[in-house]
Amino acid sequence: MTDDSSNEKQPKAPASVGGIPEAVVVKNDRVSAAWIIPLIALIAAGWLVYQTLSVRGPVITIQMDDATGLEPGKSSLKHLGVDVGTVIGIGFNEALSKVLVKVRLIREAETLAVGGSAFWVVKPTISLGNVSGLDTIVSGVYIASSIGSGPPQYDFVALPGPPIIPLNDPGLSLELIAATSDGVNPGSPIYYRRVPVGKVEKLLLSEDMSNVVMRVYIKTNYISMINASTKFFRMPRLTASAGPGLFNVQIDSLKEFIEGGITFDNFDSALGREPAKDLDKFRLYDSPVLARNSGLSVELTLDNASGIGPQRTFIKHQGMNVGVIETVEFDGGLGRIKARASLRPEAESLVREGARYWVVRPKIGWEGVSGADTAFSGIYLEAFPGKGAVQDSFKVTDWSLVDEITTEHADGLLVRLHSSTLKINEGAPVYYKNIPVGRIVSTGLSANATQAEMKALIFHEYRHLLRENSVFWNAGGINANFGFLGMGATLNVAPLQALIAGGVAFATPEQQGGRLAAQAKPGRIFTVADKPQDEWLKWSPAIPAR
Repeated sequence: MTDDSSNEKQPKAPASVGGIPEAVVVKNDRVSAAWIIPLIALIAAGWLVYQTLSVRGPVITIQMDDATGLEPGKSSLKHLGVDVGTVIGIGFNEALSKVLVKVRLIREAETLAVGGSAFWVVKPTISLGNVSGLDTIVSGVYIASSIGSGPPQYDFVALPGPPIIPLNDPGLSLELIAATSDGVNPGSPIYYRRVPVGKVEKLLLSEDMSNVVMRVYIKTNYISMINASTKFFRMPRLTASAGPGLFNVQIDSLKEFIEGGITFDNFDSALGREPAKDLDKFRLYDSPVLARNSGLSVELTLDNASGIGPQRTFIKHQGMNVGVIETVEFDGGLGRIKARASLRPEAESLVREGARYWVVRPKIGWEGVSGADTAFSGIYLEAFPGKGAVQDSFKVTDWSLVDEITTEHADGLLVRLHSSTLKINEGAPVYYKNIPVGRIVSTGLSANATQAEMKALIFHEYRHLLRENSVFWNAGGINANFGFLGMGATLNVAPLQALIAGGVAFATPEQQGGRLAAQAKPGRIFTVADKPQDEWLKWSPAIPAR
């Protein structure tokens, strides 16, 4: 048996034509090595395209007022300091009024293309109050971003600078009302006990254009510190204090001196009140003095405003500051000075009918020195409370007394003294057993102009000594009485202060049975004798204080 298979594998002999062998085509199933390199290049290119397309995000358009420093293909978009996009084109809107910057985001940053995202250009900035963007000196100008949380969005308007309110901390928005924006700008810090707790977001005008409305942002951690009693005021850039042998000027920090800012305090008021809510309104005071002495407002009219100034003239009651003069202006209609004062809420009795205000100035005379504390504290207003209805304006005098003395006086008992001739000056003392128990507060003529009249104030703690049957005499100078041939000579010398300034004295007798006459009433008129009778000097009744 013949093996045909072996014969089939043998190639056939080539045929010949005219003695020339015919070519035999042999089919080769193997790929040529020449195609391998182009194939690899094609695959690599496809992979690069895939890689590029797989990491490339959407294109967003950012509208700007100015694109200075940005370059297509070079300038980047950064988020938290990481490159997340590249500027691919810069053009204009149809009116050529705005610049349109196109930015290609990377795929991982496509969530920036949502509503609420913010974009702004970072450039090097050097000013008195701020240094920022210095990294752009090396890396070049770039676009920074913060992510929002809205629906997809691809067109944005650039911010003029970094957003003041961080998107990850909505905090609390408040409105501060002030007459001017002096020293406050968008971005100005808000402090609490010198710790930054917020910023000024923007400045607006009130609807009637009469005030500035400052929208401010407070961080969430500090919201509980703000309630209805909180007072906001401008940061004092410089504080000065003076006293005996002391003059001190203090600048807390150069940054605060240059930049300014706003701070707030509750001034020891209850902190348990309900915290403030979004867009609550507060007044912005110009100084901590005005903020601390605020709550009530009253108008004061003065004949003489010498030495009285806004934010430096205090209102005192029993030695404590309870208010401050806020503004001083001339009232042309009345020909007087009008002052607006702020008082603490607890001083409510000082805005009631019957309250009195007077100016305390330094006074030096033969009768002594008064108001010496004003040499260092400055001229101030003293006030005493009233008991009537609430009143919004008061007249200020240079004395603590009012013309009408037929009513009760907080300092003591006011009476009238009549004399044939005036021998006593205003401010002269009133004595009881050579002890000063009052003073002459004014001098003039009686109602019918027939006698000299003095208004005397008997101090509160001594008012029980003056009775309806008390007698007064001139206590100034030296009184000498000489009998016949020098027998029974007497010499009465008044106290030194009375010798210099003059003065009056009084004595109170006992009635039969050791009883006392009724206590003198306000406005009671007494006649002043030129000298005391001998028996007057012997009176010494026991008069218990009530």
